[in-house]
Amino acid sequence: MSSMCEPSTSGSGSDPDDVSFCAETSPVSVPDTLAVAVDADPAKLDAQLLFRIAQGSRPALAALYDRYAKLLLALAQRLLGTRTHAEDLVHDLFLEVWNRADSYDSGRGTVRTWLLLRLRSRALDRLKSGAWRLEASRVPVEDSGLV
Repeated sequence: MSSMCEPSTSGSGSDPDDVSFCAETSPVSVPDTLAVAVDADPAKLDAQLLFRIAQGSRPALAALYDRYAKLLLALAQRLLGTRTHAEDLVHDLFLEVWNRADSYDSGRGTVRTWLLLRLRSRALDRLKSGAWRLEASRVPVEDSGLV
């Protein structure tokens, strides 16, 4: 038997930025207008979050960030070589998500795949860029192992 998470009672329920938390489902905050079943499909939850981001919901962006930041940061660091450059890339990716959430097409894949492909594409763009290579050759002090 699946139960439903109750929406937050802190607001009127009409504010798209109100957030509720369902500990039974996952460690993800979801907008209160999205009651989430315990057995909800994570891909559907991600698509709902992206839909809310396209509507301007900052809590939905924060929830998506919380779900994927570690994975994206690990991949970015592996591709670019330093944590500083990886953090910059993940930051830029989430700015792109905020500005282009409406470009997601669920028929072409999951939100997870969409994020990973965008990150990989942006990382490869940076690696191919001559200006980025020049900047990357200047290793920041915190990444040099001297600190």
